[in-house]
Amino acid sequence: YFFFFNDTATTEIYTEQIVGSVRCVQETGTWGGLHKPTRLSVFSYHHATQGKLRGNVISGRVEGGAIIKGNKYKIMPNNIPCTVKEIMIDDSKEKEAIVGENPELVLHLDNEYDSHYIMPGDVLCSADLPIPTTDNIIVEIMTLESDIPLIKGMRVITYIGQQKQSARIVKIDRIFDKNTGEVIKKNPKCLIAGQHAVVEMKLDQPACAEILPNFNVYSRVTIREKYTILAIGVIIEIK
Repeated sequence: YFFFFNDTATTEIYTEQIVGSVRCVQETGTWGGLHKPTRLSVFSYHHATQGKLRGNVISGRVEGGAIIKGNKYKIMPNNIPCTVKEIMIDDSKEKEAIVGENPELVLHLDNEYDSHYIMPGDVLCSADLPIPTTDNIIVEIMTLESDIPLIKGMRVITYIGQQKQSARIVKIDRIFDKNTGEVIKKNPKCLIAGQHAVVEMKLDQPACAEILPNFNVYSRVTIREKYTILAIGVIIEIK
């Protein structure tokens, strides 16, 4: 069944104390929350030499947990260890950033050379509970209105969260009925518009990914061919 059609609900997350502050965070998305492992989607990276923040600066959105000043983290998928030196939210320096907020972070990198490998779409996460990385995913999809069929072996562009990847359709496992889950056809050669199916995809490079219901944002997949969106779906298995 397709869970992603239900992801517009708003969840209010309340916490009495996060590092000495009382906050109420309202986050769009069904499964986000402070009880989740720390995850921050990286939107941008630059090396700042002037202004309030100087050094290796990333901006992004906290999707789970909290980012605490002075704590150690990892940036995936390249497994880059770092320490958060400064946190800024809305032009104000803070001691923490919690789920739903969009902070700028100054990072200390154990190896400064690693800064070359920080990219938009990366995920800053807990050092002890890093986000899984993979180059092989099983996805439940729905094909959209298009004249282009989805064919086994086809090269496509995929988006997982903020990550853009080239990929190949390794296998079309089955077409199924969206209401009953009943298998309509196994191992079809191609998919046309309006079909629900399970496909296996091989990514050109490892990417950060989660399965439902761990993190909605890292389990949603968009499949494109040039400028045409062919299908949308969710990751149900990571190989």
